[in-house]
Amino acid sequence: MGKHAKHSPSSLDHLAKCVRFDHIEMESSGAEGTDLHNVCATGDVKLIEDDEQLRVVTACLDYVDSVLATEGGPESWHVMREVRVILKDLTYGHADKILIHKTKPIIHAMDYKFTRVEGTHDFQIKTYGAGLVEMILEALDAGQPLVLKSHEFDEEHVIENVIKPEEIITHVICPRLRKIDRAEHSPVELLDNVRHDIEMLYARIDDPFTQPQAHPESCARCANAHRCPAMTQTAVTAGKKLGLPIPTNFAINADATMEDRATGQLIVKALRQWCDAVNGFNLEFAKLDPDNNIPEGFILVNRSTGIRIDKANTATAAQLLIGSGDYMLEDILAACTLSLKEVSENRARNTKGLTIADSKEAAAQALAGLVKEGSTSFLQASRKKKPNKQLKT
Repeated sequence: MGKHAKHSPSSLDHLAKCVRFDHIEMESSGAEGTDLHNVCATGDVKLIEDDEQLRVVTACLDYVDSVLATEGGPESWHVMREVRVILKDLTYGHADKILIHKTKPIIHAMDYKFTRVEGTHDFQIKTYGAGLVEMILEALDAGQPLVLKSHEFDEEHVIENVIKPEEIITHVICPRLRKIDRAEHSPVELLDNVRHDIEMLYARIDDPFTQPQAHPESCARCANAHRCPAMTQTAVTAGKKLGLPIPTNFAINADATMEDRATGQLIVKALRQWCDAVNGFNLEFAKLDPDNNIPEGFILVNRSTGIRIDKANTATAAQLLIGSGDYMLEDILAACTLSLKEVSENRARNTKGLTIADSKEAAAQALAGLVKEGSTSFLQASRKKKPNKQLKT
């Protein structure tokens, strides 16, 4: 089989579920995951924001230490971080931690997952393991040292006379889910199986007739969801159940008719309200009855949403921070967003005879050059017979 466009190991689990998957990184979770991986790799805790993050990072590092304590202790292992692992002509990626024993035919491949949601990562970690095995075997066949690189940290590890592995152990470490997926593999068998599975997956991806498959783990992270026929079927079913009119075309792109756009807007509003209601009811369920039977495939997760200052206490909090001597006014203001509407309303409320409109105009004049006024346009159902006017607010 010829060379393929390479997909990263981290995308293979999703692609195995749906070959049309196109990953979208969730901004907040993606940034946090990157920071926590960096802390695990460097030990620099400056990026840690709270005790919960410190707990999960510590759990990962403690687990790595527990593995290093085996088979003769830490001095018996080559230890590498963020190692670039290549499976020739198929894929490449970066394993979070690689341990290679100096005198025994044992290697470990580890991957940290800071998700709060159950997921499948088996394909990814097995690909890291298979790539490592292949790189070792190629070095042995060529009579050369094994060279492993970490581009993230500009490191190169050269292992002379590396031992041919007889056992490879993979670890997916999920501290927030309080689980570790550990598996032992025969190195050559793992390599053969993973190469075969990736080649078969790429063949399905290359086949234009392979249809997408909706999957709860993947659809929420897929850039193709808005035009996916599998998602269309889900949306049509949901729309019919809600008694809503259905657009003739669910791919609401540049070619969609105005009627389809307007009908789609109704479904957006209805489904959003339904989703908010489900989320609210589930939240109350978790608070009131945490001991209920959880269905298979789900777990009940409790997590901090971060510390906050109530709006009514903002001024007091700012005064306390400045009074502590540790914070400057500039530090506080840089973390705030100013609402001219609320400022104008507050001034009008506290100034006799001043209207909100006059207060808002005075604020806009005082901040000339800094003020930006946004606008939005949307389709809204009208009581007239032809609800096709574009309304602006």
